[in-house]
Amino acid sequence: MPSHCTLHSIAVDVVGQYRDAAKHLLTAYRNGTCRSVAAFGNSVDRLRALGQATDARSNTEHGLADKLVDGVTRMTNGAGDAVDRVSERAVQAMAKFNEQNAWADDLLVVNALRAVNTPAAKLSLRMASGLNDAARRLVGRTDRNDAVTADGAPSAAGDGDAARPGRARRTTAVR
Repeated sequence: MPSHCTLHSIAVDVVGQYRDAAKHLLTAYRNGTCRSVAAFGNSVDRLRALGQATDARSNTEHGLADKLVDGVTRMTNGAGDAVDRVSERAVQAMAKFNEQNAWADDLLVVNALRAVNTPAAKLSLRMASGLNDAARRLVGRTDRNDAVTADGAPSAAGDGDAARPGRARRTTAVR
């Protein structure tokens, strides 16, 4: 990062990183819900094929699953719009503050405080960037189309930890 970055530009970048991270997490949530519903649908289809579920019941369950996916999609789209509005307002407020206080840019005490606060602001930006990168990777893990096989089990391609050498697959018990 260049040394001529202002606290204002760093703050705007931090807001942008957190905005992007929030949108990535919303996408991961939506993708995870869609994958879970698809696995559920596969289970219902398997039961119907075995004669353990009626067509009416499986059609009802598929209809409910579709409504769930539609609801989650609407919710995540609305939340994404809210994230955009909030981050835009924050950036506008910071710009207004920066503009109103431009007269103090060359004051000795302001320069001294800027020298103290700039490293902390850059650290905050690195942390926000790291969170954004982690959220982006999570979206990549939930966006795999081949991650669930026809019987609802994870495929080798979709099992992130087991597919990497030296990493054991973790399982979590549901209570």
